[in-house]
Amino acid sequence: APDEGWEFIGWNDEADNERKKILNPDNKISASSLHSHGAEEKFGYEGVENAIDGKIDTKYLNFDVGTAGGNYANDYGFVWQGGGPAGFVVTPSASSKISGVSITSANDAPERDPKIVQIRGSNLSSAPPFNSNEWQLIEDININEPWNDRFQSRTFDFKNDDYYNHNKLSVIETQAQSECCMQLAEVQLLGISNELTISNNLDLKAEFRKIPLYKIIDQTIGGGVIKIEPLKD
Repeated sequence: APDEGWEFIGWNDEADNERKKILNPDNKISASSLHSHGAEEKFGYEGVENAIDGKIDTKYLNFDVGTAGGNYANDYGFVWQGGGPAGFVVTPSASSKISGVSITSANDAPERDPKIVQIRGSNLSSAPPFNSNEWQLIEDININEPWNDRFQSRTFDFKNDDYYNHNKLSVIETQAQSECCMQLAEVQLLGISNELTISNNLDLKAEFRKIPLYKIIDQTIGGGVIKIEPLKD
């Protein structure tokens, strides 16, 4: 520590100012609606949890944006209302300033890939429902060029200066008209997190502040008025 006359004000983690992956499989996530056949064996294990499980060979499939999703309602056990969008709400481990999103295409049906995507955030104590008006817009992303391959990961960057506790990803439109659904293999939000992760590579530096010191140069009898000036280093 420095000599006397300084006080400790905190840690400066230089590594924490670098953009990193925000989501992990343990984060709380919920689908845009019940128009998803969920993580059940009879439905192929294609629930919303697959969107952030870190595995590109799984996928999240949702019928919200299909043109005729009602044709699948009986098979998959939901009441189709249509209209979209499709997507999810997720709560990262700590509030985060998002400046990019990585999306990985699923195993088949390129017409189901996202085309128009919207990223929103919320700082309410609990994440608002998907269709709530409490979400703040972070970015609209128009993916004009389709994915070239299956299981291809693409990153879309944008500017954002605000931290949020919760995030929402909405797929407004798919790459081509799909009768059934939207699908994606993996999503990762990229940005700066308020979570401090301790690791061998963490570069923590203590920050100190100089405490001003003064000396009395004059005072009235009885100590009513005192004149002081700073001590020079």
